[in-house]
Amino acid sequence: VTALLAAIVAGAYAWRQRAAEAPVVAAPPAAVVTVPGDLVALRTALAAASRDTQAWDALRAAWNAPDALASMSPDACPAAPARGWRCLRGRATLEQLLQSDRPVLLHLHAEPTVGWVLLDGADAGHVRVRHAGRAYMLDRVALAGVWNGEYLALWRAPPGLEADFARGDEAARRWVEARLGAPPTREALAAFQSRLGLRDVGTLDAATALALSARDAGPRLGAPIPTER
Repeated sequence: VTALLAAIVAGAYAWRQRAAEAPVVAAPPAAVVTVPGDLVALRTALAAASRDTQAWDALRAAWNAPDALASMSPDACPAAPARGWRCLRGRATLEQLLQSDRPVLLHLHAEPTVGWVLLDGADAGHVRVRHAGRAYMLDRVALAGVWNGEYLALWRAPPGLEADFARGDEAARRWVEARLGAPPTREALAAFQSRLGLRDVGTLDAATALALSARDAGPRLGAPIPTER
């Protein structure tokens, strides 16, 4: 029994020695969440804006849109604001918008303020938006924190395109076929929509018409540049 007790005591002593000699591993520091300076500045600019049509004015200018659109706003843009012009307010992912390679408006919820900004540049990690003539560089993570996918697009398209296509109008079908690169069957449209993450219903809606027009003449997104200070 004495020998057994001695062995137990010796084992406990050795375990304590090993524990005392073991290196102490510090706990990893808590993650620090930082808000990029440009986002802070953009929040301030949105809060101080006297009107919410500055981004709309910039989008109209990018497209050289007619004066008939000057009295409109992102919150009140009809589907066909002028003959040959289309307006679409919807939701999409950033990647879907970048596929079209067009400047669009993003509706930001930069609490406690909300407002529209013009997306006019992007690269793999950042986007460039404009408000009241100034550019702001945001990384994509920062953008995701203040943008829920709501956008507004402006583009040129034949008047009554979707309705004409639905009733089999030959000119509308030729317009779609030229951009689809295939006969405009329901299956071909559905495949195109599926590739772009759109609702693959096989019919021509406004979002599909916008995507089909991506290679038409018009303004393009540029690579981000250092923010003006």
